[in-house]
Amino acid sequence: MQPKLEALTPEEWHVEGHGITGGELDKHEIWKPTHEPSGKLHLWAPAPAIADATLEELLKAQHKRTDTFHVVCLREL
Repeated sequence: MQPKLEALTPEEWHVEGHGITGGELDKHEIWKPTHEPSGKLHLWAPAPAIADATLEELLKAQHKRTDTFHVVCLREL
């Protein structure tokens, strides 16, 4: 099955872009996130004015989840 490319909104960069799909509190009231399956694709298409912030989030996401693929689309002004 071919992985689906999903476009991320800026609001999704911090959660879905990091591969987090949900989560729950454990018995000590500590949040334990659940993660997406390996091999998922994400499309990052920021406006040029916020490309630097996008790149920073993308690098964090890739460091956390090396089994997820990211496509970045930048446009020139």
